[in-house]
Amino acid sequence: MHSQKLLPLALACTILSTTGCQLIVSPFLASAKKPQQPIVAPKPKPQPKSSSSDEVDAYQQAVKLRFENNDFAWIDAEAKDLRVKQERLPGGYFKLRALYKALEAPPGSDEASDNEWQGHIARLESWIKQDPRSLTAKVGLGHAWKNFAWKARGNGYSNTVSTANNRVFADRLASASKVLKEASSLDERCPEWYVAALWVGIGQSWERPAFDRVFNSGVALEPNYYYLYAAKATYLLPRWYGEEGESEQFVEESARKVGGDQGKIIYFTVYARLLSLQGLTFMNTHEQARPKLLEGFQAIEKLYGTSPQRLNEACYFAIGSSDNQMVADFFTRIGDNYDPEVWRSRKNFEMFRQSAFMMAKADKDKASAGLSSPKTR
Repeated sequence: MHSQKLLPLALACTILSTTGCQLIVSPFLASAKKPQQPIVAPKPKPQPKSSSSDEVDAYQQAVKLRFENNDFAWIDAEAKDLRVKQERLPGGYFKLRALYKALEAPPGSDEASDNEWQGHIARLESWIKQDPRSLTAKVGLGHAWKNFAWKARGNGYSNTVSTANNRVFADRLASASKVLKEASSLDERCPEWYVAALWVGIGQSWERPAFDRVFNSGVALEPNYYYLYAAKATYLLPRWYGEEGESEQFVEESARKVGGDQGKIIYFTVYARLLSLQGLTFMNTHEQARPKLLEGFQAIEKLYGTSPQRLNEACYFAIGSSDNQMVADFFTRIGDNYDPEVWRSRKNFEMFRQSAFMMAKADKDKASAGLSSPKTR
């Protein structure tokens, strides 16, 4: 295992503590820790993109069009409305998160050039110049700087990152931290501020008390905002700053604390995040989570309807259960709308699907044979 430090120097970052209802900004120096694995799991090679849902994609495109046309007032008003309503889209995705996803990267995201990223950031900065009180613009800019930082660093082990790229990574994270600190002085609060801050904290190697203070303030504002839990579960992975089993224990405790359908949804969505980092062997060591994961999917479908991505995730989680027909039914519902982020390749998807259909047919054949056989007396 490699054990080089993620950052060459400790960086100043912003954390929030809650005193009554007043949020107080205080400085904190984050000490670099020693990640033992790649900071970001390698993504699958370019393939058909994962589709959360047609509604999510259509909404994000609508927001992007408003952004490109400099219709900042509409985006601000929409974000303010969503902070109050916490509206969701099919699959249980928060509409507010979809709005920020449209703002946090230029078209093409991972494939975008540095010039395209810089143009995107410049547009966000021009929005802030027009309206320095816009929380949406500042949180969007914080997200953009954070994502631009990870682009510079890449997905490899810490010892594969050049000194120059590490410096760029640190500088861009510092820019994200600076704009988020400025946003924290505004009266309005947004759960996405905390999501952005937590991911900056992962990159800056915050110590646990600092990270927990931001997380706790975020869930105090919006306890069902599952992206907060996904960030902390990631922080607690052994490859980063946690111990073996600590992330799973955190998910279990969080779901129990929230309770009801929302707790079940948090359980499912955070495990879906962990799956995206682990690959197809993930359930080999998490079989005990399967019943709760399927309950989480049922809660999502009941409350918000499902989506292709959620169907693919639930189908993967179901594989290995004793109900082969349930797994086959998931594959039937998916059809050809497979998710490469779950299955990693079309070949893997087809292999699992054919196996599921064969096992479901074998179960039916056994049942039919049992019914047609003469009874033994």
